[in-house]
Amino acid sequence: MKKYTKLLILLISTLFLVLSCVTKKNTKKNDIENLNLIGKVKSIKIINYEILEKNREINKDKNLKDYQSKTLSFYNKQGNEIEIIRYNFNGSIEEKVVKEYDSKGNKILHLVYNSEGDITFNLVNKYDLGGNNIEQIYYDGKGEIFSKEIIKYDMNGNKIERKLFNEEGENNYVELFKYNHLGNEIEREVYQKKSKGELYLDVKYLFNYDENGNMVESNCFGFEGDLKIKYTKRYDENGNMVESISYNSKESIEIKVVYNYDENGNKIERLKYNSDNVLSEKNVSKFDNKGNEIEENVYQSDGTLFHKKKYKYDKNDNMIEFISLTPTIKVVPTQIDYWEFEYDKNKNWIKRISFRNGTIQSRVERIIEYY
Repeated sequence: MKKYTKLLILLISTLFLVLSCVTKKNTKKNDIENLNLIGKVKSIKIINYEILEKNREINKDKNLKDYQSKTLSFYNKQGNEIEIIRYNFNGSIEEKVVKEYDSKGNKILHLVYNSEGDITFNLVNKYDLGGNNIEQIYYDGKGEIFSKEIIKYDMNGNKIERKLFNEEGENNYVELFKYNHLGNEIEREVYQKKSKGELYLDVKYLFNYDENGNMVESNCFGFEGDLKIKYTKRYDENGNMVESISYNSKESIEIKVVYNYDENGNKIERLKYNSDNVLSEKNVSKFDNKGNEIEENVYQSDGTLFHKKKYKYDKNDNMIEFISLTPTIKVVPTQIDYWEFEYDKNKNWIKRISFRNGTIQSRVERIIEYY
């Protein structure tokens, strides 16, 4: 259980570190929107078929050995997932997940049942009047707490403190946050506990922003106050990052990356320089009029082509072909992937067949029910 708790702490900490790069709050999407589905979806049955004959005759039932896996998901009218049922190959239930939400759409309960119908995991969330998640309690199959998180916010809804507790109720991890007058995070301190000792300052982060709220500098310091790593970033007038530089503990440049964009904001060029400011890699991309990347070329430091990728999309912007080419005497394809889709009246795909180098790889069907 302790090993599981440590893993949980690591995953949560990593997630928050990634999110620290985002300076503006994103509009919360429901589960249907996150799946890029269109319409009032009530349920989705996903069936992955096992392929018996590796050829294009996959559409014939004789080449399918029933399903390899099947998942059934249900959604409420607000577009949030309320139940998941995963089936074994023989059709029996492998696992069931039940989720509950409050009137504001916040998830307050997450239950996991095994094939016998016994609860193996339970997550209970609590929220304040502003909809901020202030408490997460994790229970095992016996109903005993193995992890707990308590979060505090300031009057502007900014997270100012996170505390994690283990199965013994000990506070073994703390994060403290500070913000500027615009709500951008400017400081974070991470405290951890060594075995039965006291909490100690393990890592400290400092962030700086430009007048537009873009993060332009981040510094990471160790428990002794020594610099571990530093990043600086520059942006153009449209808010696109045009330069990113990483520094080592001696504040010497390790890697510099320069980005160029087209008039539509698509990243068309990426130039990577080493610590001696010598170009080590160049990526050049092309896009269609919808912003889909259709070609990528990777060049070595001497300007020779190292790798080429090509992409094609259907009218619904789903990728239907991917070609990987490697230059030898001439540029030849080393991998060709392509997909065939079928759609329902709402333009949600209901069948997807994938191929690689002319050989069938998989077939997935989605049976979608609407309100």
